[in-house]
Amino acid sequence: MKMYSLISLGKESGAKMDEATLQRYLGEMVWFPSALLNPYVSREVIDPLSAKATMTNTVQPVQQS
Repeated sequence: MKMYSLISLGKESGAKMDEATLQRYLGEMVWFPSALLNPYVSREVIDPLSAKATMTNTVQPVQQS
């Protein structure tokens, strides 16, 4: 990761970084609701005010409530 492509902020990779990236993407989908309509995102109603979304890529599933 680099800030402004100049300053190195860290050198992370692997499954944990992949999961964190997918969770961030899933969490930011509230700003772009149409992204939740993609076939790789499944939704489950928990109660009238809560839902659980699961986004599956080719490597691992990621869940966010």
